[in-house]
Amino acid sequence: MRHKLLVIAAAVMTVALIAVAVAQEKPWYDMKNCEFCKPWSTPEMMKNMTSDQVECASGVMTVISFPESFRSNYKAASAQMDALGKRAATGEKIQMCGSCETMGSFFMRGARMEEVPTKSGVVQLMTASDSSLVADMHKWAKRNAEEEKKMKAAEKK
Repeated sequence: MRHKLLVIAAAVMTVALIAVAVAQEKPWYDMKNCEFCKPWSTPEMMKNMTSDQVECASGVMTVISFPESFRSNYKAASAQMDALGKRAATGEKIQMCGSCETMGSFFMRGARMEEVPTKSGVVQLMTASDSSLVADMHKWAKRNAEEEKKMKAAEKK
């Protein structure tokens, strides 16, 4: 009987912990608090850059467009993000939104990032050879698209 009570108590505690975790889920995008989003979400960046994220066979391709005169600004924001990534890789606690945290987890699982400059911006290729990782990257890209639609709809209101 005591064993059954312990099992029931453990089940109740598990459900309670899951409920708390769900209630405290991070915002998917958090431009004000996410240290990775901040360099990209300034009014100047938002005005001069556009991006389109699409699935590809080995991961996700992001096409980022900006005027050639804006390239140095893009590089500065990218350098800030790289420095944050290095700090996070050492175990330092960095404030992240759900999207950035998810993206970071891909690199811990073996994803690779390649950035190819173009005349009108850059193409970023985040790729992996593990099919389950690629599937998770596709889910991430779909959620990004859904959340961006929500943000744009909220901005119109």
